Amino acid sequence: MLRYAHRVSRGRFRGTLTFQLNISNVLDRDGIIPQRFSSTPDFIIPGGRSIAYSRFDLMDPRSIRLTTTFTY
Repeated sequence: MLRYAHRVSRGRFRGTLTFQLNISNVLDRDGIIPQRFSSTPDFIIPGGRSIAYSRFDLMDPRSIRLTTTFTY
């Protein structure tokens, strides 16, 4: 998150102009994130190593948002 505020006083326009840049997933990581183990012991990793995960979350792609605000 980057934010920059600038005072404006041109004629009738007097106030503050603010620019804000928000970037989520800056490093653009992708893939899946394991979240929860399986609740049934029947669902195991091949070779009987342990109980497998039953839920995965996907990473959101990179998103960029620029917002401008004028307050007076």
